[in-house]
Amino acid sequence: MDDPEDEDEVMALPEREEDVKQFFLDQVFDTQLIWASSTLQEVSYFDKGYERDPWLKYFLQRFPDTYLVFYQPSFKLKNATLDAEVIMLTPTEVMCVSILDRDYQDAVFYPSDDRKWTVMKDEQEKSIVNPVIKLKRMEKLVQSIFDYYEVDFPIKKYLLAQQNQIVHQSLPFQTEYIDQTNYPEWFHKQRESKYPIKAQQLKACEKMLEHTLRHYVNVLFGWMMNVELVLRSHDMYVLIINPVAGRGKGIKIVKEYLKGVQNPQNYKSYYTEYPGHATKLVAQVVSLHEEKIEMLVVVGGDGTFYEVINGVKAYGDLPLAFVPVGSGNDFARGCSMPLDPKESLRTIFKQKRFNHTGLVLI
Repeated sequence: MDDPEDEDEVMALPEREEDVKQFFLDQVFDTQLIWASSTLQEVSYFDKGYERDPWLKYFLQRFPDTYLVFYQPSFKLKNATLDAEVIMLTPTEVMCVSILDRDYQDAVFYPSDDRKWTVMKDEQEKSIVNPVIKLKRMEKLVQSIFDYYEVDFPIKKYLLAQQNQIVHQSLPFQTEYIDQTNYPEWFHKQRESKYPIKAQQLKACEKMLEHTLRHYVNVLFGWMMNVELVLRSHDMYVLIINPVAGRGKGIKIVKEYLKGVQNPQNYKSYYTEYPGHATKLVAQVVSLHEEKIEMLVVVGGDGTFYEVINGVKAYGDLPLAFVPVGSGNDFARGCSMPLDPKESLRTIFKQKRFNHTGLVLI
């Protein structure tokens, strides 16, 4: 007879139809997080708090599948890093959303002026920063990206206060307050949207993705990379080579590899001359080629790599790769990186662009 303990555990499904729907959405939610944070070659280790974030679930589960969601994304524009709260790209507009319900429930908001609002809760009055300021920043951020790429797509700001009340006389331009009084009507309108995904919507999403910051582990290397996309045209690989590392093995392998590339002009090589030189080379290279650098490739031992890391600190938007050719290569071994320099070069130069792996979900 079969041992009952060996039988597969059967998951009990809810009895009510609404509960079954929510059960299904929760199962899909886990898959959405995996999909949004990984590709075939990279994986991001996101904050586990997102798995329990009720607002993230709200935007993913309660709105149409045609709404593309950027949840708490960070963007890089020129040398500035800018954070946003929620940006949804619908088939007809971009929705910049700020949520008052995160910090307040059953409160009444009175817009005072352009800088301050008054909050009344439990007969106590409090002054807060005008939440529309944050919305305007998000709008300006998205608009600057669209202007640069000549994307024509309307942007509208939404202040969400589902469990609160906003007492106002007029609304700022292209702004809508969603509070207790009009939330049901507004939400029903969003849920009933029948528009399909549109080409302009996808184009707008693509251009925004090109400026999101991402942190991921490259599966092919097994080590952490920090990549920040900026406004520039990438077309050059810069190699910083330690000519004495591995008794000159690095120079020989790089030269042999570059003989077979189609566009050798896209590769620039710089050689270290003394201890600490690699750190200074980074500054020189960036001043000459910053607008064109696709990737900074270090060819040398652990010492050379550490020197470059110290130089890169001031330029956080430079993608960095490492080809270990030293005698010990302790760093590469500890990170399970490939120790064959030829394999490393093939892997690095095969990836012309990196796929986004941040928390951007559909």
